[in-house]
Amino acid sequence: MTGGNGNDWSGIITWAILFLGWFVVHKVTLIRERRKEKRETAKQFCTDLRELEIAALDFHTADNRNGRKATDLRQQVERVILQLQRKPLSQLNVPLSRMVVLRQRITRNNMDPSDFGSKLADDLFIYEIRNAITDLIASVEDEREKLWP
Repeated sequence: MTGGNGNDWSGIITWAILFLGWFVVHKVTLIRERRKEKRETAKQFCTDLRELEIAALDFHTADNRNGRKATDLRQQVERVILQLQRKPLSQLNVPLSRMVVLRQRITRNNMDPSDFGSKLADDLFIYEIRNAITDLIASVEDEREKLWP
């Protein structure tokens, strides 16, 4: 340090405070951005669920069973459930029972070629599919609001 006039220490303290301030602002910004990304992921997941609903309704209300669409529908259900079990969506702690109900409502009945029957739009079977998806979306949105406001 030069001459002992004390100005050198004030410069060091100023730079230390400046660096500390930048560091805190940077960390807070990162936290906010991560939370925003998680909210967007949850929002996209809800959109994916609505697309799954459309695919399920198209399959179950079709005049004839389509084997390719049946396979695609099963795989789409599996992808959605796996996505919900991976981070960041796994942090939402959506009950496993909601995922099981979703799979059952969409794939348990009417998938076998021997018992396929076209369903009407107001059929109870279609209503249960819509309810399972709506319940899962509500769970995701409720938990999203709690965890990532």
